Amino acid sequence: MSAVAAVFVHLALAVALFFLMGWIGRHTAGMGYISLSLFVTRDEAPAFNFAFRAFGPIAFIVIVAAALYGVGADWLVGGIWFVAVYYSAFRVGYNLAMGRRLLLNWPREALILAVTVGGAWLLYDKVIRVRQYLLPDAQSVSTELWIIVALFIYATLNRIEVSEAGSRRRKEAYLAHAFRTLRSQYQSVVEPLVPNAFVESVVYSIMVYESFQRPPAFQALERVAFPRFSKSLGPMQVQTESMISNTESVRLGTEKIVAAYERAVTERAEPNFDPVHDDYRRGSVVYNIAEDYNPDHSYMEAISALNHRVIERFYPSLAERNRAAGSYANGLSGILSYV
Repeated sequence: MSAVAAVFVHLALAVALFFLMGWIGRHTAGMGYISLSLFVTRDEAPAFNFAFRAFGPIAFIVIVAAALYGVGADWLVGGIWFVAVYYSAFRVGYNLAMGRRLLLNWPREALILAVTVGGAWLLYDKVIRVRQYLLPDAQSVSTELWIIVALFIYATLNRIEVSEAGSRRRKEAYLAHAFRTLRSQYQSVVEPLVPNAFVESVVYSIMVYESFQRPPAFQALERVAFPRFSKSLGPMQVQTESMISNTESVRLGTEKIVAAYERAVTERAEPNFDPVHDDYRRGSVVYNIAEDYNPDHSYMEAISALNHRVIERFYPSLAERNRAAGSYANGLSGILSYV
């Protein structure tokens, strides 16, 4: 078989590995797996997260190589360590295409890439490329001993607490960049439609979150796929039956948010109800607006947490009024635990 065909197979394996790692990660949250997000989360299992990302691809290559040897496709095992190279390049390219450059811990990413690629090449050169070396030697008792030692070190390192300062800096930098970029592009659309600064903060919170989930590159693909494979368009991911511009997406999304806000205020017959200046009641209104936009509990939690950060960072007058009223600490204790 040609080397070109082998390269295509290795590329396909790299793409499959990328999606497999994402799927496994989502199903190992109970073990401490942390995915990239807008929110600061304590890394309770740093050793697991590093080992999973660095050594997961290597384990995949070993298993695939053994399977290929088993079906007689030895020609595909040659150079199979390049799967780690393609996977690493695809992973970095994906995050850049998603506009997550500011969120990534680049020194850590470089270390993971070096361990993944270097480990894959070393294992291929010393073990995988020689068919009879791939299975463990039954007489090498020292191998099992070193595995036990490695597990002990792993368990010990996993108890080390890692500072959140770097993660917080990256997420704050991303939020500032995303907010200012979107506001500079769509302020002329949003400002005439919103009744107050609070509603404006919710609009940008939803816009930032939706644009994080569907960055410009993906929004462009959605336009190509519309209407057969895509029903939502633009920075606000508005559900639509016809093609609309980004500006129209923002206008429709803002109108939807304003309508949900007005319903939330009207439905509350409480005396002195003031969601703009009352932090505790404001939080419930954000939930109502988010639920109207996307009735998913995790979405509502995310928008509420993000809106808190947006107000703190970009609407200081609202935040100051809340502190002066004494409602800041009590009203957002639940949201702060989520950030």
